[in-house]
Amino acid sequence: MARQPDKKHRGVYEHPTGSGVWWIHYYADGRRHRERVGGKQAAINRYQQRKTEAREGRLPTSQRNVAFDAFVREFLEAERAPTPSMNATAECGSAASSIARYALSSRSTCRRGRAVVAPKSSQLP
Repeated sequence: MARQPDKKHRGVYEHPTGSGVWWIHYYADGRRHRERVGGKQAAINRYQQRKTEAREGRLPTSQRNVAFDAFVREFLEAERAPTPSMNATAECGSAASSIARYALSSRSTCRRGRAVVAPKSSQLP
C-alpha cells in the first residue's frame, strides 16, 4: 500500500517550500498574526496553543512599536543597575552604553568630557 501524503493543517505552512522551516498564521481580534516556528510538529502545536490563547484573550503582545527614546532609557536603567560582575568597566562604560548615551544626548561627549567615537569596522571584534 502506498504511503499517504502528509495531512495539511490549517494555519501551518512551510516557507520556502522544501526548506524545513514552518510558519503559522492565525487571526485574532481582526488582525493577522504570523510566526516562524521551526519544525512541522512544533508549528502544529504552536498553532493550537495560539488559537487557544486567542479565544481566552491572553495572546502575547508585540513589542515592535516601542519608541526609540523609551527603549534607550530602559536600556540605560538596566545598564546602571548594580550587578555582581561590575568589577572593572571602561572609562565611559560599555560600547553599547556609550552609543545609547550618544543617541540621547544633544552633544556627543560622555561624562568625562571626552568625545564618544564609534570604532572603525576594522577595530571591531
